[in-house]
Amino acid sequence: CTGGEAHVSFKGFAGEALDKTTNYLKTSDTLQVLGRRNVFAAGDAMSLEQRVSQHEIKNGHTAEQTAKMAAMNIERMHSGCELLHYPQGLAGKGVGNGIPRIYCVSLGPHDGVLAFNWLVVGGPIAAILKWLPGWTKNPSVSGR
Repeated sequence: CTGGEAHVSFKGFAGEALDKTTNYLKTSDTLQVLGRRNVFAAGDAMSLEQRVSQHEIKNGHTAEQTAKMAAMNIERMHSGCELLHYPQGLAGKGVGNGIPRIYCVSLGPHDGVLAFNWLVVGGPIAAILKWLPGWTKNPSVSGR
C-alpha cells in the first residue's frame, strides 16, 4: 500500500459518481456505483456515500472485505436475490458502524504494532500477527 490515487481513466463513465476531490467512486451500501446499477466498486476505488464524512479506512483488510462483498452482491444480483448491505452483510446485523478496524505495522522482523478497534498490542506478538496472514494467504509467494 503506497497511498497512491485511484486509477481514474473512467472519469467520463463515472459521471456524478466520481468524487472530484478524492477520485473515489461514490457507492451505495450495496457497493453499487451511484447511478450505475450493474457496476460495483471495492477497496481503494470506492467511498460509501453515507460515510463520506467518516473517511473509511483504506487498507488491505477493508479492500478484501469490500471486494468479497461486491462479488457476493454480483452473484446475488445474477441470481435475482436481494443484495446485501455493507458492512452488515459481512459482519452480521448487530454490527453498528462497520467491520472491525484493524491496523498492523511491522517494525522490523521481530517487532510491530497491532490495533484492533480499541486494543493496541506491540512487540513480537504484533510482528507474528502481521506475518501470519501473508504466510497463510499467499503460499505461492512464499514458495509453498
